[in-house]
Amino acid sequence: MLGTRSVQLFDETTCVVRVVLRWIKFYEHESCGKCTPCREGSWWVVQLLEQLEQGEGSEADLDKLLDICSNITGARSARWATRSRPR
Repeated sequence: MLGTRSVQLFDETTCVVRVVLRWIKFYEHESCGKCTPCREGSWWVVQLLEQLEQGEGSEADLDKLLDICSNITGARSARWATRSRPR
């Protein structure tokens, strides 16, 4: 899978939800938009993370996040796997 690598260090004052929200907003903007799970999933992840950051999220939102991210990852894996098959 293609991606970026980096190391970021945070102290105890850093809001991890805010950091992840900034990352996913970047990836949402940079997405090609061809893959429905990625296109739609990114939007939903942003919505859920914004609720969590504002203190309005629930424990059920965490389960939704895991489910959406699982769908996005699975779709990307399937797309790249089918593209790399010889024809």
